[in-house]
Amino acid sequence: MKKFLALAVAMLMVLAMSTAVFATPVTTGTITVENPVNGQTYAAYKIFDLVYDGSNYAYTIQGNSPWFNVVNNYAGIDLTATANSQDNTYVVSTNANFNAAAFAAALELALNGKAATDTEPAVAPTVTTAVPAAGPTVAGDTNIVWTGLGFGYYFVTSSLGSVCSLTTTDPNAVVHDKNEGLPFDKEADDISVEIGQVVHYEINSAIPSLTGYTHYIYRVSDHMSAGLTFNNDVVITIGGVTYTPAEGEITYANNGFVLNLDLVGKGFAYDAPVVITYSATVNENAVNYNVLTNEATLEYSNNPEDYTDTETETDEWDVYTADINIIKHNSANERLADADFVLYKMVNGVKYYYVYDETNDVVSWSTNYADATHAITNANGEASFIGLEDGTYYLEEVAAPAGYNLLTEPVTVVVTANATAHVDATADVLNNTGSELPETGGIGTTIFYVIGGLMMAAAVVLLATRKKMSVED
Repeated sequence: MKKFLALAVAMLMVLAMSTAVFATPVTTGTITVENPVNGQTYAAYKIFDLVYDGSNYAYTIQGNSPWFNVVNNYAGIDLTATANSQDNTYVVSTNANFNAAAFAAALELALNGKAATDTEPAVAPTVTTAVPAAGPTVAGDTNIVWTGLGFGYYFVTSSLGSVCSLTTTDPNAVVHDKNEGLPFDKEADDISVEIGQVVHYEINSAIPSLTGYTHYIYRVSDHMSAGLTFNNDVVITIGGVTYTPAEGEITYANNGFVLNLDLVGKGFAYDAPVVITYSATVNENAVNYNVLTNEATLEYSNNPEDYTDTETETDEWDVYTADINIIKHNSANERLADADFVLYKMVNGVKYYYVYDETNDVVSWSTNYADATHAITNANGEASFIGLEDGTYYLEEVAAPAGYNLLTEPVTVVVTANATAHVDATADVLNNTGSELPETGGIGTTIFYVIGGLMMAAAVVLLATRKKMSVED
């Protein structure tokens, strides 16, 4: 008996675990407009009914639908009456002429009182009498969500005048307004730079909605100004995954690049982040420009009916480099040649001397004085240290012009500006001539010579006087 009860309990447990759990079937769908434009009105019209089992779709339209004439006149769709003629139901199928964007355009024309095949007013039944299955809804700051919709193929519109999407509720659909612009932002890791420094750039964008497009132009370009040398090192990630451009998708020319992608068919998810990184080196031409400006451009499709109809976004990033210009003069404001300077900066209490490599056009810094680059004033009393970033620097005079005293303290020069109003720093350096020092023996000897001369002259006068007095006697 105990064995029988144990077996019965075991069988019940197996049956309990193996009993299928049947979920409540889904009978309605939803449409979400994720990026509505605030204040605009959206609506969804049901064009076709839908029956599906998760992988197979059967679309139908009723003969008395306000959309029937529009659909029947569109060359890309075939309508076949069901066997039950009393049902007035037509099975919908597409042919080689079907294009979602063109079909949406035909629906939009009809909704505005125009025929699908021309611009004349449509004949009855007019689509202008069609009642939205969802909406109209005025967009606020959040997504628009329509629920409780019968399964079908829906035409979503906005008051901006363009089609948002054609979508199937199976059971849930997400659409994106075609009027949305694409994010496009360019940044660099520095603004104030030195000659020879590598500047790293990053562009951030996103994958747009591709609904209704047979092709989608996504073209990013950037070309450096003359003071920057592009390093031909573009790296692209889309959705966090490195993308390797196919042949012809990226070209390096004109000191920059052009990335030209057709996004359709590549499997990119909507709103996936697009990150493009690259770099440029500040070159010797930077000294001829206060600001080094370069502008990145994104050109993208903005019309599913004609993908060559594009919009453009731009963003620029400016970097700049500075010079320290020395003007050497005396107290009479006369320019002085042949004053010899070195430049240094202090880093954690250590002197770093300016070193300019003319062969490779690179500024570097060394703790060894022997490596320092010297700037010697010309006949106009001018000399320069070029290609500097913002900071505090010190001019040290190591040789003064002939006849002038060497400076006893370094001259502090602060380079500070911004990329919109940059000016080079000017160091106005005064040198004074010294008094002539006494000769060997000192000034006292000279006085003795003078007094001795006067005494000799007095003696001569005295002798002459005495001689004259003797003659008279």
